[in-house]
Amino acid sequence: MSDSYYYSTMNQPVVTVKQGKLQGVLQKNVLGSHYFAFKGIPFAAPPVGKLRFQDPEPPASWDGIRDASENGNVCSQLELLTKTVIGDEDCLYLNVYVPHSIYGTTRNPVMVWIHGGAFLIGSGSDINQRLDYLLAKEVIAVSINYRLGAFGKIYALCILKGFLKLGHEAASGNQGLKDQIVALKWVKENIQIFGGDPENITVFGSSSGAACVHLLMLSPLSKGLFHKAILQSTISTCSWAIKETQQEVISFKLASVLGNDSKDPEEIIEFLRKIPADQIVKAQYRFLTRKVICCLYIFHLQYR
Repeated sequence: MSDSYYYSTMNQPVVTVKQGKLQGVLQKNVLGSHYFAFKGIPFAAPPVGKLRFQDPEPPASWDGIRDASENGNVCSQLELLTKTVIGDEDCLYLNVYVPHSIYGTTRNPVMVWIHGGAFLIGSGSDINQRLDYLLAKEVIAVSINYRLGAFGKIYALCILKGFLKLGHEAASGNQGLKDQIVALKWVKENIQIFGGDPENITVFGSSSGAACVHLLMLSPLSKGLFHKAILQSTISTCSWAIKETQQEVISFKLASVLGNDSKDPEEIIEFLRKIPADQIVKAQYRFLTRKVICCLYIFHLQYR
């Protein structure tokens, strides 16, 4: 065996998850410690076309070895400094990070990071929320994406892509939260392959990510998927994180801004499915104010 082959296999490890083989990459954190990164792993089917506003579907498997050295797309959102739309609807990816010191060992604790960002912005690969210090410890870390704004509507005061709800089976709402639950199921089923302990999973997040963690603690759908939780800076019952009723009002308002004044939920859903993602992202900011920016797309206590 040549030295170059040995170097390649040691720095680009291959693991086999339920969908197929993944090739990771060796990286270094800010403290100089090395870790293996497996990035851009799909945990659900791309929520595009008819799957927009729908609950997450299982991911497809693949043949051969999938390159897991680069982050997947971030979810569609507005870059606040440049006021441009970034990301893509095809964004349901997660990253797994394994410290070099524990690679090849078993039953290591697992921590799953849920990013914040007012339910409107952010990603699991955000450079400002890197897990470098955590990776200096003997912990396997996972970061996830979930649909944002209208596309993931964590509750349904509106029809944002992750948080759209119209009281209709085609847009039941809470897609962003359901994305998180599906990601946790993927972790539970696959983390042992990376040396993680599926019976020792901690979920943690900050800001709106902490509100998500709190809701996951309350939801029967996440039962058994994690064992500990850390809420950094807030809980789901904060005034900006939860609100009763009005779910249809903002949904209809978004559709109206985009050119459809119908009050028929099914018609509105079909209309919004045909609108380009960047137009929806921009349109939702047309009726956001500083006062409501953090609470427009939020959870409802009776989510299911």
